[in-house]
Amino acid sequence: MNILFLNGPNLNLLGQREPGIYGTTSLDDIEAQVRQRAKLLKAEVSFRQSNLEGELVAWIQEARGKFDVIVLNAAAALVVGGVAKQPMQAARLAEQSIDSGQAQYKLERLIQATNKKS
Repeated sequence: MNILFLNGPNLNLLGQREPGIYGTTSLDDIEAQVRQRAKLLKAEVSFRQSNLEGELVAWIQEARGKFDVIVLNAAAALVVGGVAKQPMQAARLAEQSIDSGQAQYKLERLIQATNKKS
């Protein structure tokens, strides 16, 4: 299983920008945790971050046929793209859709199924 994690605008500032709201965990901290978990699941992971929405789109297009899964943490792109009016509204939308536990469960099931085939 080869997974590409794409992190959008402002996520490079996690842990530094408004830690009272967003916490003190950095993007590097999150990457380290994911890499540790991926190693246990025998998955390969790649990480990229950009503050440019077009670069994220280019990476998605370049990833065709190279990755089994793409995880997009759009971050401020939800605000920039007009999905949400405020960053905290975007954070709530992302939390509801990504961090419900279902995404992690589905990803782990996908990895398990892939590992059984190999």
